[in-house]
Amino acid sequence: GLGGTLTIRFTDNALVDVNGPDLYLFEIGQLEPTELEISKDGKTWIKVGKIDGGVAEVDIAPFVNQGELYYYVRLKDLKMDSGIPGADVDAIAAIGAAMRLNLDSKVLFDTGKSQLKPEGIEALKELAKSIEVLKRGNVIVEGHTDDVGSTDTNKKLSLARAKSVSAELKKLIPSTNFIWKERGFGEDKPLVKNDTEENKAKNRRVEVLVLPN
Repeated sequence: GLGGTLTIRFTDNALVDVNGPDLYLFEIGQLEPTELEISKDGKTWIKVGKIDGGVAEVDIAPFVNQGELYYYVRLKDLKMDSGIPGADVDAIAAIGAAMRLNLDSKVLFDTGKSQLKPEGIEALKELAKSIEVLKRGNVIVEGHTDDVGSTDTNKKLSLARAKSVSAELKKLIPSTNFIWKERGFGEDKPLVKNDTEENKAKNRRVEVLVLPN
């Protein structure tokens, strides 16, 4: 590489600390010295250290709190031998990966409401099947809104919606091997800017995160 950087965003899962290695990196040939960083939001980064060799298994435990989710990995090439811009990594995978399932609030709820619609309950039945396959884990249900209305109202609505989804999933998944938690973020964590109606619709969502246990 030529000292460039490579940023990877996890879209349908997340990096989380588990026992042993959490991140796997592979390069055909020798992995040049590379600086590794992780981030929750792509803005604030945590330096995990330097890696090299053909295969690298990274344990993030010394750098994070248990249960925290990271959606971004950034690699910075520290050597200038290959002549190829960017970090020379052929494959990267989260060993300790949290499943992330994104649900459109329009399917689940009427505008401004937290009571599940019939079609919302049907959607959760399908989602429950995906969670049950894992047998055990920590399930975090997060509610999100757009920026219409007051911050306080949006926070309360998002939490109420998260609790409604969590309650229904608990009915569908009676196993005691899952630990449940609900959080409401209101408008604080948009996927995209709230500058069009289409983008606002994307931000109105409930996310279900399933962490390995």
